[in-house]
Amino acid sequence: MKMSSKTIKILVTCVVVAAVALMGCAAVMMQKANEKEKAAEEIIKATEEQKQTADGDTGKYAGIATPTPTPEEIDVEALNDVKFEDVDDNIYINRDGVNIREEPTKDSEVVTVAPKGKLYKRTGKSAEWSRIEEESEEYCT
Repeated sequence: MKMSSKTIKILVTCVVVAAVALMGCAAVMMQKANEKEKAAEEIIKATEEQKQTADGDTGKYAGIATPTPTPEEIDVEALNDVKFEDVDDNIYINRDGVNIREEPTKDSEVVTVAPKGKLYKRTGKSAEWSRIEEESEEYCT
């Protein structure tokens, strides 16, 4: 079967157009895969910044444990007037024996002692205290 040069030109043009279209689709798919990979890396990075790990590596939110002030550092009025900045993040307990209290004072009732590595939702933070949520109740640590 003999083809005319016009038919051959049309076939070659169709093959070239199809190849270009496939390369365009592949490029778009690779770009989307790269975007997803970048987004996943950003999520991992943000999570690492928020997380306090058990090996003492403190991230963005260091200092969640109950403070241990010396007697000359205690300001009773300041303890009773803790101002929390509202936040919405997660924190990990990075040591054993962290007291979870009713109120942000050393004299407040200890509700429980958080185990090392426990994850809590933090709803507020101050210079020395974190307000956490546990089973729809808010406590301080």
